[in-house]
Amino acid sequence: MQGAASFAASLLVDGLLGPASDESHAGPGASTPRLQCDAGLRVAVLLNNLGSLPVLELQIVSGCVLALLRQRGLVPVRVYSGPYMTSLEMCGLSVSLFVVSDDTLSLLDAPTAAPAWIPSAPLDGIIDADSRTIRCAVSAAEISLVACGLTGPSAVLEVTRAVCEVIIGLEPVLTEYDAICGDGDCGVVMRQGALRVLADAAVVDRNATDIIDLSSHFTALAVAVSASMGGTSGALLELCFRAMASSFSLLRASRPPGDTATARPMDWMEALSAGVSGDDDDG
Repeated sequence: MQGAASFAASLLVDGLLGPASDESHAGPGASTPRLQCDAGLRVAVLLNNLGSLPVLELQIVSGCVLALLRQRGLVPVRVYSGPYMTSLEMCGLSVSLFVVSDDTLSLLDAPTAAPAWIPSAPLDGIIDADSRTIRCAVSAAEISLVACGLTGPSAVLEVTRAVCEVIIGLEPVLTEYDAICGDGDCGVVMRQGALRVLADAAVVDRNATDIIDLSSHFTALAVAVSASMGGTSGALLELCFRAMASSFSLLRASRPPGDTATARPMDWMEALSAGVSGDDDDG
């Protein structure tokens, strides 16, 4: 599947931007780019399911298309994937590129009640699978959200590590239970997420202080599980952690000037409640 998806993605991208090399899979007439894009340009990508392409196959091709665009030096900042314009039971997909600015992004992100419009989440955190590093290009508003939350003791990191160790040890039990009522991969998926969090925590430890920003911590947890966990459990945990990060930030903003920025027990309860509510609302 991955080989076929890469081939299809190459055909589509080469058709838009011209062949990347002499070994391109582009067909006749693809030597002239339909869109001139210089390296470093931000683009929005629309991957349209023409009607009957399975969602899983669309997602696989979408990942290949995004990888090829980044290899060309482009910076995808929004991706729209789904059945936008369809024909009855028509196979395949189409790809559209749109060079964006801050103004056009604000229009693309504007709220709408159009039932057929599937919005995109910002592609801010880019995961490099080889180096396991995270490069972030975030707006000023997002920086204020991530880096201005309530603070907590560094013991939060120790608790996080302890929870991960327990999850890793419970892999056989989780797998056994999931095999009875599901597809049997819950233990493996949870273990993958725990290992990724531990790997990222080891990097944090080298620069750890006595006080940590809780919004940053839970945002990092969300990024880690998003990059390493599939299935429903990964999505639900990411939603929960992002909601908790936002809650700690909002709680900090609500404190009167001069008040302590340290999270209190009630703040933890409110953040956890926000995380659970996030799963209820979106999951």
